[in-house]
Amino acid sequence: MKDFISNIGPIGPIIIWKIWCSRNKCIFEDIKHSIQEIGAQVLSSLHHILKAFAHPTSHSVQQPARIVSWQRPSMNSVALNVDGNVFLDSNLGSFGGLIRDHTSSFLHGFFGKNSRPCILHVEISGLYHGLKLCWDIGIKHVVCHSDSTTVVDLVQKDLNVHHKYGNLIMAIKKLLRRDWVVSLRHTLCEGNAAADFLAKKGALSDTSLVILNEAPPDIAFVLLADAVGVKFVRP
Repeated sequence: MKDFISNIGPIGPIIIWKIWCSRNKCIFEDIKHSIQEIGAQVLSSLHHILKAFAHPTSHSVQQPARIVSWQRPSMNSVALNVDGNVFLDSNLGSFGGLIRDHTSSFLHGFFGKNSRPCILHVEISGLYHGLKLCWDIGIKHVVCHSDSTTVVDLVQKDLNVHHKYGNLIMAIKKLLRRDWVVSLRHTLCEGNAAADFLAKKGALSDTSLVILNEAPPDIAFVLLADAVGVKFVRP
């Protein structure tokens, strides 16, 4: 959690402050704010802070920045975010992901680990387990996001039968050929923070795969940031 807060800069304290203010308004003045209203307040405050501390120069040519955030699905589909991590000190690989609807509500999630400290393998494993979970619970329209361009390319292009993870890639391709609609897209890591959070939890698990029917309490801050539309600037 500390790593996440430090990575998102001033937005973290702003979110905490606005939630605290909203809580006090609710308790002492019986004024209730929705998540969307809190999110709007957060973004407005962030805009004013960044504007106040900006240092424009006339001598430098600024490159257009990319704005990155979690991508909310349409009403008739769900968003599946998947990720993988490697911990060389413990010789472990872990993966994780979660399913959310168009209201940003957490539907299901998962995390797990294996003894292969290979980032490509755990990224592929995360995608496989995420898609399988969606199928098993009866979801028929999925927009899946991975921050690995390599994995997206491996799945979308023709299979190399000699690839060392060919069996796992083939299992994913077979899942995709079933009677449902799945769109696989690449996202930058800032738009995949919740999946990264769960993937890291996988390394601490006692079992190889854990299915979540409720969001773990310690991911609440990350989910809130996605729900209110926190945006990150990438060069």
